[in-house]
Amino acid sequence: MMTREDADNLLARWGAWSRYSLGTGYAKENIINRMIREGVGAGHCIGEQSIPMAEDIETAESLVNKMSRTIKKSVKIKYIAQISNFQASKKCRCSEDEFVKRINFAIDVVAAELG
Repeated sequence: MMTREDADNLLARWGAWSRYSLGTGYAKENIINRMIREGVGAGHCIGEQSIPMAEDIETAESLVNKMSRTIKKSVKIKYIAQISNFQASKKCRCSEDEFVKRINFAIDVVAAELG
């Protein structure tokens, strides 16, 4: 069963990958292939890894893309841009409480989908 904390961690790993893979020149579908070839698990896999593996990214990407436009934007700002909730709420043109509600909703959706 996936907990809210697990869902938050999955989104954080997705955000970290997204943050550092933007502008790589690879088409989106090729990013997964690049991770398989060059990622931590390429050729071997030992224990827990802090860098996300291809299926983590693919799963998170799929779930985020299913979310509404406003939730998706909030998730991207939270996990990719990594700015404060106050700054993020300004970018999303909503209150800070509303921004936090959107993030909590997204975490709940991910936890429920993968639970």
